[in-house]
Amino acid sequence: MRQKQVFSAIVQVMNRTGPTPLALHLSLAAMSAGGDDARLESYMAGVRKYQLSSYQRDLTPLPEIWRLGTVTLSRIQGAAAPELPPLLVIPSMINRSYILDLMSGFSCVRWLAGQGRDVILLDWGNSPQDPGQATLDQVVMERLIPAIAYVHEQYQTPVDMMGYCMGGTLLVSAACHAPEVMRRLVFLATPWDFDAGDRALQAQVLAWAISGQSLMATTGVLPASWAQTVFACVDPAQVLNKFSAFADKPDEDPDIARFVAVEDWLNDAADLPAGVARACIHDWYTHNQTQHQKWRLGGKVILPQHISHETLVVSAQNDRLVPPQSSQSLARSLLRFQELSVATGHIGLLAGRKAVAQVWKPISDFLQTES
Repeated sequence: MRQKQVFSAIVQVMNRTGPTPLALHLSLAAMSAGGDDARLESYMAGVRKYQLSSYQRDLTPLPEIWRLGTVTLSRIQGAAAPELPPLLVIPSMINRSYILDLMSGFSCVRWLAGQGRDVILLDWGNSPQDPGQATLDQVVMERLIPAIAYVHEQYQTPVDMMGYCMGGTLLVSAACHAPEVMRRLVFLATPWDFDAGDRALQAQVLAWAISGQSLMATTGVLPASWAQTVFACVDPAQVLNKFSAFADKPDEDPDIARFVAVEDWLNDAADLPAGVARACIHDWYTHNQTQHQKWRLGGKVILPQHISHETLVVSAQNDRLVPPQSSQSLARSLLRFQELSVATGHIGLLAGRKAVAQVWKPISDFLQTES
């Protein structure tokens, strides 16, 4: 089947706009199929099945308790009178925060609250519209640290913290600037050594950097479509395989709703302020300033070896976006750390069928322990 025919067939049934960018995903799938029309047909069937799914996210919105610029904090109260400190959860700025509150019956933050503590989820909002998120320095000093300080003041106790992906990297910097308001720290798939392990994402970021600079010069933001393109190009075969596998799932399979929920989240990526994106590309992916002890933020070099908190560093063995070696380099720099390595991928830490037992429960157990 020719690529043009496949694309036309998909467009005719489109109810959802993803996978995004659709033309790129189609091209990558066709390339990976290598002329095998049956594999491409299977991919197309999976995309159709996703686009026609009746699933809609129906979780009750979490109550907002604080706002500064476009950054908000929302709270899930613990299932019992909390005896332990609150947990403040920091997502990445690249994708929306609701991967941590994915769907009814499968929400990391609501599950953690069900273990008996208040959990507070930070959301970056529309970052390009927030003057306080124009640069990485401002993100941490003018938004993240004030958010942590608010929770600390409300509870009058040091706060437990968890950062996912880029949110974990930002948490390292916040812990270096405001250690006194924190108790225990969890770093979940946190990139630190950008030269470690599988460098496929780094290669794609650098390959697409010039186009990103051009877009930022024109629009003042790094569009979400740029990041989606970079991520898709890391593993083109995965683009083909995941939708082909989805096509074969029976309608009653409980994994179907979770697959659609994750894909909806992936297709709902966020634009990044140009100042933030430039720093990530230059300081992290190009020069690896974090690992080389040259990353300066808020007027000081960020050195994880100065963090004295008890920490848990969680890595995913099959992660192609944050290779486990990258997170493990962070662990080796910390003074007091435990490690958890899970046989899953980057998103599987929060959305895999075994995430509760293999990831969420160990995190809860770590945080339940008194210092």
